[in-house]
Amino acid sequence: ADLKYGVDGPWTAYTEYATKYSGTNTTEPVVSVKGGKQWLYGGLRMGGKSYYALDLSNVTSVSGTPKLKFKIDPIVAPANSPLSYMGQSWSKPTIAWVNWKGTRKLVMLVGGGYDPIYENIGTPTSSSKDFGAGVYMFDADDGSLLWWASSHAAANKETETNVPNMKRSVVSQIKAIDRNTDGLVDHLYFGDLGGQVWRVDLDDAKTAGGTTNIAKRVTRILD
Repeated sequence: ADLKYGVDGPWTAYTEYATKYSGTNTTEPVVSVKGGKQWLYGGLRMGGKSYYALDLSNVTSVSGTPKLKFKIDPIVAPANSPLSYMGQSWSKPTIAWVNWKGTRKLVMLVGGGYDPIYENIGTPTSSSKDFGAGVYMFDADDGSLLWWASSHAAANKETETNVPNMKRSVVSQIKAIDRNTDGLVDHLYFGDLGGQVWRVDLDDAKTAGGTTNIAKRVTRILD
């Protein structure tokens, strides 16, 4: 049967609460999403390749309408562009803060996705484009691509990291670690469908993401 999967992927919520005093209550503030942020991020899994971000900040139980913040659509991406190598959007988005050009920036981290060639019985053989073989960092506010790593990424560029052995689909959520508890991500961990596990070390210098690559190194820690 031709199954219709639709929106089949796991979603992530990012919330910033707002506090304010209500009426005659001047001692205990009211905590609410209204005036703050309630953003949702998610993909389609076997329903497609796109990722979406929704703004639900003004939605209540009785009023309000969700707003589309952005859509990431690899289907319409130019040939050989970073997005053109993405597979089905299986990876649950990780929302985290990084040091980007010397300032805190909220980012969405996802794996490259799933290549349907793995549906074949037996040991999969990579397709010519190795769909989904990589990790992507997007601006969590407008969806613009900030950085990516893959065997298809260019070398010696500030926004790309070429990793020759990163040739298998990355479908899991990206684990972001703040090692020194400064509120900014220092390491990314993830596995791929080739049985490899990767660690990305992020640079917290003021020039990272600007004149230098935000990724200091990408290391295969398990083969």
